[in-house]
Amino acid sequence: MHDEQTIRAQAAEWLVRLSSDDDTEDRSAVEHEFESWKQRDPLHAEAALALEVLIGRVRHVGAGNSALPGPARRALEHSVEAIGRRRERLRRNVRMAVLCLLLSIPVWLFFRAYPAAVLLADVSTPAGQWQQQKLADGTLLALDGNTAVDIELSGEHRIVKLLQGRIWVDVAPDPSRPFVVETPFGDMQALGTRFIVSLTPEAAQLTMLESSVSIQPSGHVEARVLEAGQQIAVTAVGYGPQQRIDAITTEQAWHDHQLIVQDRPLPEVLAELGRHRRGYLLFDAQALARYRVSAVLPLDRPEQALQLLQRSFPDLRLHSMTSYLTWIGVQQP
Repeated sequence: MHDEQTIRAQAAEWLVRLSSDDDTEDRSAVEHEFESWKQRDPLHAEAALALEVLIGRVRHVGAGNSALPGPARRALEHSVEAIGRRRERLRRNVRMAVLCLLLSIPVWLFFRAYPAAVLLADVSTPAGQWQQQKLADGTLLALDGNTAVDIELSGEHRIVKLLQGRIWVDVAPDPSRPFVVETPFGDMQALGTRFIVSLTPEAAQLTMLESSVSIQPSGHVEARVLEAGQQIAVTAVGYGPQQRIDAITTEQAWHDHQLIVQDRPLPEVLAELGRHRRGYLLFDAQALARYRVSAVLPLDRPEQALQLLQRSFPDLRLHSMTSYLTWIGVQQP
C-alpha cells in the first residue's frame, strides 16, 4: 500500500496528464487509465477528488482573499499550467509542486492562527483547550480555545485587550478602577459583573449574563448600555441587531464547552468550529450561505460537530487534504 504522500503525488500527476494537450498522449487511453487507477483503491479516488477541489479553489479566488498561501497557490497553479511540456519535466514539476504544498500548508496555518500579537500575548490558549484564572484584582477571566488577551492592571484602570477568540468575565467590584475589555471594534466597560465577549474578523460580540456593560464603538457612534439577557455585535460601521438570549442557558453552555446557535448561517458556524480545531477549514461562504443552522454543538469535539452538521445537511461534503486542511463543499446535483 502506498503511503498518503505518494498517493497525492500520483493524483497530481494524473491531473496534469489529463489537462495536457500533448499530442503524444492518447486522451481516451489516459482517461481510461486514470479511472482504473482511481478504482484500484478508495484512497486514490479521495486524493484525486481533494486535489481537483483544491485546484478549482486556487483558480477562482483572487490574490487578495485567497484561502491558500502564496507558495502553495503558485505551486498548484504551476502543476496545472505546465501544459505541453515534455513528460519528464511534467513529472518533476508536479512532484515538486505537491511537496511545496505539503510543506507550506502547516507553516501558513501556524502563522495564520498565531500572528505576532497573539504569540506575544500575556495569556493564550491553543485550539481545543479552555483556561480560567483569577486576576490580581479578584476578577475571574476564562478563555476558550484559540484565544489570546493582554492584561493591564494599574492603580487607575483595569484593561483586558481581546486579541483573538472569546472570553468570559466575572468582574470584581472596584469603583475606583474601571474594568474595560478592548477590541478592535470598540471598548466595553463593565458596570456590573458577568459577560462574554467574542471577536471575529468582522465584529466583536457582547453577551450579557448579569448586570450591565457600557459599549463605546470605535469611530463616531454613540455609546450604548446592554443589560442582562441581551446580546449585540459591534462592527466597523456601528451596531448590529440587538437580540434577547437566555442568560442561564448561555452561561451553562459556556461551562459545558457548547455552541448554541439559532437560525445562523452555516458559514458563521463553520468559522466558529474552525477556530476550535487544529488545522483549518476551507469553504465557500457564498455557496453555503443558504443553509441555516439551529443546533447545540460541542466546541471541544469539533470533528463530532462537523459530523452532526453533515447529518443535518446530507449534501455537505468534507474532503481532507491533510490533518491540517479540510475543504467543505456541496454535492453537485
